[in-house]
Amino acid sequence: MMSDGLAFAALIGFACSNSLETALLTLSFAEEKKFVKSLGRRPLSAPLARFYTYMFAEWRKNPTYFLTVLLVFNAAFSMLWCVLGLTRFEEVPFTPLLVGVALFLFGELLPKLLARRFPDKVALLFLLPLYGPMVALRRVLSPLVRSFERLTNLHLPRSLAYPFTAKEIKMLLADPELNQDLRPRSRLILETMANFSSRRVKEAMRPAKDVFALDARQSDMKKIVALTAAAGYSRIPVSRDGTLDQTMGILYAKDILFTFATSGLLNLQDTLRDCPAVDENDRLGQVLRRFQREAIHIALVKDKSGKVKGIISLEDILENIVGDIRDEYK
Repeated sequence: MMSDGLAFAALIGFACSNSLETALLTLSFAEEKKFVKSLGRRPLSAPLARFYTYMFAEWRKNPTYFLTVLLVFNAAFSMLWCVLGLTRFEEVPFTPLLVGVALFLFGELLPKLLARRFPDKVALLFLLPLYGPMVALRRVLSPLVRSFERLTNLHLPRSLAYPFTAKEIKMLLADPELNQDLRPRSRLILETMANFSSRRVKEAMRPAKDVFALDARQSDMKKIVALTAAAGYSRIPVSRDGTLDQTMGILYAKDILFTFATSGLLNLQDTLRDCPAVDENDRLGQVLRRFQREAIHIALVKDKSGKVKGIISLEDILENIVGDIRDEYK
């Protein structure tokens, strides 16, 4: 009977460590903070809230150690269940199959499904009782744990201080207790970041009527320099007739200065750089990634018919995250 109880205890232990691992990997930082706050409001739960705050901080600081210890737990519990199950129930037909199915179903699948559905409740249930064994295991088996850490460091970050998702940022902003220390400027930046992924190019672009463009027919070098200096822009569209629909390329102010300093002669068409185009309905995040990938600073914005509606620059996109940087086309 004692071996029966030990076998089922091993299966339960395997399920607990698996569910805790999944819960820790599922819980976001915002959800952790919200969970600890709600726990602290309960009667006589302040020490418990401090404990979970400490444990979550340790988890974020060194996830490799936590996962390594849970891996050791899983290995020990699963081996114990298999050995005791196979020896205790060897007279039962298909014992190896039944032991394996029970290990997968009740020790792996169901605990992980529950942990993904209720990560905060699983952490509340299992983090406290497993804390003592985790500390003891670290002290007793520290060489083994360090070896696992060296191996897993090839694949795991040292810290789980990864970026927030838009959903998590909105959760932080919606809870007064979580954002009470935010400055107005920081709150504004977080709000724009949370909505950044859903914003379109047409919401951030400079309309065509507000864009200064050089006429390619202009040949007077001094006048080109004077117009560029008066406009105060570092990148200027150049078109055949002075409108964006006939844009030939982008003229960089530094190219004008270099040409003026070296030869004093300027051929606009030879100095122009390519100007890519984006659709007005493209998402800003998508365009920003393209700008980064292709080292682009400015692009034409077109509608479905191909008509130029305006331009968008890297500064325009960044201003939708951090606010006003530099109004290049105004």
